[in-house]
Amino acid sequence: MYRVTDNPRSKKTAALICDGLEKCLETKPLGSIHVKDIFEQCYVSRSTFYRLFDSIIDVLIYQCDCIMKERARIVKDMTFKNKTERALYCIGIWLAHPRLIKAIVDNNLGWILLQTHLKNQDYLQSIYPFAFEDKSKYDYFASILSSVICGALFVYFKHGEENIADAYKNVVESINAITAAFAPNE
Repeated sequence: MYRVTDNPRSKKTAALICDGLEKCLETKPLGSIHVKDIFEQCYVSRSTFYRLFDSIIDVLIYQCDCIMKERARIVKDMTFKNKTERALYCIGIWLAHPRLIKAIVDNNLGWILLQTHLKNQDYLQSIYPFAFEDKSKYDYFASILSSVICGALFVYFKHGEENIADAYKNVVESINAITAAFAPNE
């Protein structure tokens, strides 16, 4: 669990630690990175790291929460021509952090994206304005959305980072095929 507060000093230190992890990911896979590597990169002490984070995974979770909040803050005030333009913009915000996202995908940590979506329901609903009758319906939505994002990013990185618009088109076609397959018989 991370313990980053709204205090500017806490946020600044957390940002330094996140930058340290990003620098480590430039040269090592996530599984080879130790906390010592991070605090040596960002020049914070071990005790400072552990004051804010319990583990490297907590740094990833914090980064995803920050991305989600940034995405919601930016997107809610924007006007898009259509849903496709909005979706591509949102995907682009995630992909602006390629080392982080690739580390999550490569290490089967998609649950972090699910946790981020579940924890940030208000932010997510400002992007996807659906009214959910109860919490379980939102949980299904967040779970399916996270799975789609994670699966699409896995394929995106596997195929050498194809064009985002083409990847999005493939995702939409796949969702339509799945929806058709699960549609009730008439």
